Amino acid sequence: MTTNQRRPGFRLPWTPEDGVQPEDPEVAEPAEETADDGPPVPETAPPVGDVSTEAAPDFMRDLVAAMRKVADEARQAGVTDLRSRADQQIIRLEADADQRREELRTRAEVDVAGV
Repeated sequence: MTTNQRRPGFRLPWTPEDGVQPEDPEVAEPAEETADDGPPVPETAPPVGDVSTEAAPDFMRDLVAAMRKVADEARQAGVTDLRSRADQQIIRLEADADQRREELRTRAEVDVAGV
């Protein structure tokens, strides 16, 4: 993507047209608001976390338990899948071994009969 991401024909009223910031510091700084429209705001706000400090440990404990349960279920599903694939592979290998054993036995019988 280009460094200039402005679209042609779309200009915000507070952006300069050429993309260069003005050199005059009075223009560059925002104007201070002198109107006193709202109620006075206290300088120190009360801590927000005091209301839910009792619920947080219970929530975290439940969250950890739920995450552990999901992880255990996923691990168990993975192990079950792995075991089933391993059993299928073992059955396939045993079948191949039986087939090769029979082929070797027939060859040996043919060789013995030929001697």
